[in-house]
Amino acid sequence: MDKVKIERAYRIIKAVEDFVKTMKDVKIPLLQEALLSWSKKVFLNSGIVLALLVSLLIAFEIQFDLSNSFELFRDALGGIIFLFLVLHFKIQNFFVRTTAKKWESKDAQVAKAILHKTK
Repeated sequence: MDKVKIERAYRIIKAVEDFVKTMKDVKIPLLQEALLSWSKKVFLNSGIVLALLVSLLIAFEIQFDLSNSFELFRDALGGIIFLFLVLHFKIQNFFVRTTAKKWESKDAQVAKAILHKTK
């Protein structure tokens, strides 16, 4: 009876070792690749949005001469910052969903991990 318990324990240990090896060698590199791709897309698009919003602030400065009125400049800058944060999180959420959808057909576990990691 003890021999059966020992063999069962070895089978369980072997299954856990195989699972860990698969995670370490296959799943984690795939997840890292997916997250790197996602972060590059988010930062690139957020940078473009930030550049456009700064251009908008400069256009407002030229059109309405915001430098003469601190209150107007503060309000415009606050609005630009708020708009950037909203758009950044929208961009982030969009690319999370598209990246997870792309990985759903390749590997459902990686897609779930992407959604979980980026909450």
